[in-house]
Amino acid sequence: MNLCFINPSRSRRPEIYGLAEYLPRKYDITILQPSDKRKTSDDFHLSENVHVKYVPSIFMPLSNSVVTVPIIREWMRELSNFIRLNKCDLVHVCDYEYLTSIPPILVKRKYGNIPMVIVNDSLIGVENYSFGSPLMDLLSKTYTYTIGIKILESYDKIVLLYWKLAEQAKRLGLSEEKIWIIPNGIDVEKMLDYERQLDAESIKRKYGIAEGEKVILYVGRLVKMKRVEIVIEVIKKLLNANLKVKGLIVGDGPQRAKLEKIARPISHHIKFTGFLPEERFKCYYIADLFILPSLSEGLPTVLLEAASFGLPAVATNTNGIPDIVIHGKTGFLVNRWSYEQYADFAQLILSDDNLAKKLGENAKKHVENNFSWNIIAQKYETLYEDLLNN
Repeated sequence: MNLCFINPSRSRRPEIYGLAEYLPRKYDITILQPSDKRKTSDDFHLSENVHVKYVPSIFMPLSNSVVTVPIIREWMRELSNFIRLNKCDLVHVCDYEYLTSIPPILVKRKYGNIPMVIVNDSLIGVENYSFGSPLMDLLSKTYTYTIGIKILESYDKIVLLYWKLAEQAKRLGLSEEKIWIIPNGIDVEKMLDYERQLDAESIKRKYGIAEGEKVILYVGRLVKMKRVEIVIEVIKKLLNANLKVKGLIVGDGPQRAKLEKIARPISHHIKFTGFLPEERFKCYYIADLFILPSLSEGLPTVLLEAASFGLPAVATNTNGIPDIVIHGKTGFLVNRWSYEQYADFAQLILSDDNLAKKLGENAKKHVENNFSWNIIAQKYETLYEDLLNN
């Protein structure tokens, strides 16, 4: 079977690249990757059956993100060529809020019979989803209730990453028959391999973790909607409660300078590491607690990674997070505006080693049983067969 995947941005989305890696080799996959590159010689094979092809696009900054603007004529030509040459049995697209979701609709209107799937991790501007900016929230809501709905309705199947999102989609008026719930996955075996190779003492020396210090970890972008200042406040309160703690803030973004200024009074107890592509796994390994205080999220990969290392988590009760963090079993959930509870739950976990161990073991088991890429790939196979046989 020939599959055409469309990645929506410069970054490699797990809904595209992660899935392509774990689908069986019987699938011949071409990933269309937006890029400002023009030479076909830049195209490459990700693996024996996965080919990445660059398609001309423009990248425009907007607020704290970048908007991908596909050059429609080029994208239409690539997709049309695949279909005419019988190299595409199904198109798999990521995210309706990216304009890369539009060319497949135009091609479908021309050729008519090509099945199309779109995968989404959020419905921007809907219900409690927020960027932390009133203007961005208004623009997102306007987009979703106008262009966004039309895009989603144009696809044969809509894959949503978590249960709350499916309920939101139904309330938005999208057909229940079109909706499938399939989360992103994680390479469980890869995480286990990392654990076997790592040495906790050497990692702690590198990051200046003193003997007896508990490590609080945040991994993600340093942007307003992530509310990383809450992590800093949690560390301050725990220090005032005479707990020996150190915070690792892994990631980068436009809020970094502001956050470093907020953390200055306790700078000896917080380390900003910057962006760590592979090194972050070492941070998971030595951490005692993961905190994710975001205003909004989809289904955060960082929570899956943290759980795979046996880390209990304290996170905001929003969108897809409750599918990963089960309150009282794998960690604790906090209502979006209950700031004090982040510190309360953090202190509860870090003061009780038995509780922390139990939560961590439950988190690890939960991810292995429900979010392994091997399990997720099988669900997509079922979806593809359902589409192609109807």
